[in-house]
Amino acid sequence: MMSSLISHFADSFRARRNGFARVIPAAAFALVAVLATPPAHATPEITVTQKSTALTDEGMFNIGNVRQDKSFKLTITINNDGDEPLTIPTATVAAPFQLELLPAASVAPGKRTTLRVVLPAGLTPGMISSLLTIENNDPNENPFNLTLKATITPVVPDANVLSGSIPVPSGGVVDLGSTETGIANSRKFTLENTGLADLVLSTPSIGGAGFTLEFPKTRVLRAGKRLNFTVRFTGTAAGDYDGFVTIPSNDPDEGSYEFDLLATLTPADARIRVFSQGTPLNNGDEIGFGPTRSDRSVDRVFTIRNEGRSNLVLGPVQVTGS
Repeated sequence: MMSSLISHFADSFRARRNGFARVIPAAAFALVAVLATPPAHATPEITVTQKSTALTDEGMFNIGNVRQDKSFKLTITINNDGDEPLTIPTATVAAPFQLELLPAASVAPGKRTTLRVVLPAGLTPGMISSLLTIENNDPNENPFNLTLKATITPVVPDANVLSGSIPVPSGGVVDLGSTETGIANSRKFTLENTGLADLVLSTPSIGGAGFTLEFPKTRVLRAGKRLNFTVRFTGTAAGDYDGFVTIPSNDPDEGSYEFDLLATLTPADARIRVFSQGTPLNNGDEIGFGPTRSDRSVDRVFTIRNEGRSNLVLGPVQVTGS
């Protein structure tokens, strides 16, 4: 087939040279175009991943939080998705990261290699950022640059107080609300250690008239643990009261965790309750004495009870009617 097309093209060319007007077939042009097109150039193709996450050239990978007392290792996979060997002359990373495992110098098509960087322990807390550079022969991604970021978290305790599920910041105020005189008002609190080291407690204290503190004997609260304590208020006279709670510890930011307390006492009321033969009566009720003989009297005993928290002072008791 190809030889006939070439022969046909040659005949057409001779016809033109001999002065004849003759159309050269389109198939011959197609053949010339195919023969003139250079073959596709085979190249390597670098693809970088961290587990299932694809990493891009000039991109960023955030490691997240790293404890100050722990080292951290990050393994990165380098794939060759091209059809020529991928060469990796060098790989470097800026401090404080360190290269622990270098990638292979050459990666065949369809194969992979790995490199590993280490973030050493004992770094200063805060955000860090370093550039990882992978030299290679990919024509489009040489060098492959990736920014590595991490946050070094300090290994210290962190005291926090909750009233129920509501945070109580150091320096905050908790209002215990209003109660009548003679009634105890109590509130349960939670102390939690949200840090990474033991929270060592000194003796807690409470101030303010009428306020008392019930605190467990625990003096070391492990990281992630919590304990409960109770504040009670019992006043003797109506009015507004204020106090405070202080919890000393080795928390570097809140070594003396303190919050204020508010409470209000209202006068206690007397509450009268009247019973007829054990049956409670409401104000305005009517009591029937039933049929009686005109020559006899009918007696009914009533009981008056004070169900309040203040003395009930009675005036004259009157019975009206005919």
